[in-house]
Amino acid sequence: MPSDTRIRLVDSMVDLRSLTWKDGAAVILAGHAAPGDGGGGMFVWDADITTADDGGTLIVPNAMPRQGCWKRVFDRFEYSVKWFGARGDNIADDTIAIQNTIEAARHAASNPNTAASVLFPPGVYRVSDEIKGYGHLTLRGPTAAGVNGVAAATLITTTGFAANTTGSRAVIRAASRNVDNYGFSVENLGIRIATTRPNVIGVDFSSVWYGVVRGVAVLGNMTASPRQPMSVGSVGFLFSDADGLDADGAPIAAGRACFTNLVERTSAAGVTTGYRFLSAYGNSTLQTVTSFWVSDCHTGVWTHSIGNVGLTFRDGYLEAQGVQLSGRKSFKHTGGYPFVTLMNIQDEFFDAGSDLAYGNTFCSVGYRGEPPAAGTFEGVVTAYSLRRIVVGNEDDPGAGESEAKPLRPGVYKGARSLSFWAKLPANTELSDGENVFTYYSQITSSSEATPPPVLPDLYFTCHVSRDGGLKRPISWSGRAEMSLFPGTSTWFLTYRLSLYVNLPAGTTFQLPQDLVFYLETNQTTPASSRNRKVSGRD
Repeated sequence: MPSDTRIRLVDSMVDLRSLTWKDGAAVILAGHAAPGDGGGGMFVWDADITTADDGGTLIVPNAMPRQGCWKRVFDRFEYSVKWFGARGDNIADDTIAIQNTIEAARHAASNPNTAASVLFPPGVYRVSDEIKGYGHLTLRGPTAAGVNGVAAATLITTTGFAANTTGSRAVIRAASRNVDNYGFSVENLGIRIATTRPNVIGVDFSSVWYGVVRGVAVLGNMTASPRQPMSVGSVGFLFSDADGLDADGAPIAAGRACFTNLVERTSAAGVTTGYRFLSAYGNSTLQTVTSFWVSDCHTGVWTHSIGNVGLTFRDGYLEAQGVQLSGRKSFKHTGGYPFVTLMNIQDEFFDAGSDLAYGNTFCSVGYRGEPPAAGTFEGVVTAYSLRRIVVGNEDDPGAGESEAKPLRPGVYKGARSLSFWAKLPANTELSDGENVFTYYSQITSSSEATPPPVLPDLYFTCHVSRDGGLKRPISWSGRAEMSLFPGTSTWFLTYRLSLYVNLPAGTTFQLPQDLVFYLETNQTTPASSRNRKVSGRD
């Protein structure tokens, strides 16, 4: 027990380590290295002789290492990086101090029923290596990062970042293989990638389930000296399950995460990607990105094999270079899993549809380009299939039987029908059986409890050229499905149009020429009178 009940006042951790229980029951620490540096607080003596010194909340005296320790008085689920020696002065290397804080908080949040936060007071924190986070843990700054980084109260900068050139490195990375990252979150931080090292990632959210990224900006260093845009291969935000394997070697699912108020701004036309969603196993599901801003990068959003439940981008602004430079895209999708939704997206460099590059179904609602696409619109509905079917509308003055124009983004006015052209490009490979093209439409309901009326199934038929030995008919059939978009009162009417090819089993066929045909979606019975001639002979 303490020999007296006095409360001592000391200036630094060095002074605290020189005290023992004989010097009083409690100590007020003025600062970690010096008074007023943010690392201070109250400590009380504890007879604990097993817990290790963590450098911030538990301090073992130098003179009596096995007789007890000084323990900080605090809410044990909130840890400040200043307690562990981080300066935040844009001069000192704070990497070790930040990671030590995370490790201490991780220990407190080791129980699945608890969660801890690592707090970053206002300042600029320099790091020279990756900051690794874990499940049930939140890295949090005081206020959301601004669009240009000026308003960010807390900024983490990579000045002095490790210069090795093999593989990728992240400023903040969720611990990868064989680690449960359930509930790892990053909030209200600005991240400045200020290094010539290639393949740097701002936030790597690999194998995170039910995580949150909110109010985070990833920026190039174009507003402060030395000026440095993001380097080749850099990614602002990476959300992936590629590294996630459990102890049995099974994939760790990544998904059901929320990403809100995100900014990716390189301030230079570097070879970078704003947001990349990658699923090696197709497990990423129900992820939502809202209120985001992407500018000055090679590819704004790149999704690859995301889960077949879906990924949604809502209320975003794109100022990526888009089609101004060869190969640059605002949105790009590759891989085999189908469902990506865009809602209320402003694309500064959208150009008649060529700004989108993907190889699977893409549904967009409220996608706007500058300058606006031609035509009269009430919203946006468009979709493309794995077979790269191009869709055009009969109201588009450029559409005709010999050449179908892409469907202009928009819900075309009309009480109960929508007619459109479709084209299968030459050399499209068809196989016996079913190739599905999905068309998404939007219906807004005033109440989730009163959905729109169920519409009947739709039927389509067309005939194609006999050239190349292709048998006729190729037929389309469709069924209507109604589903509520998660978190909204917007219902999506889905027409799944299935293309059936009459070929011998196990064979494939490549179209010798473009196949253009006309469909009307107001049919409620198998149609014959509405069939239209396609390009080539009937």
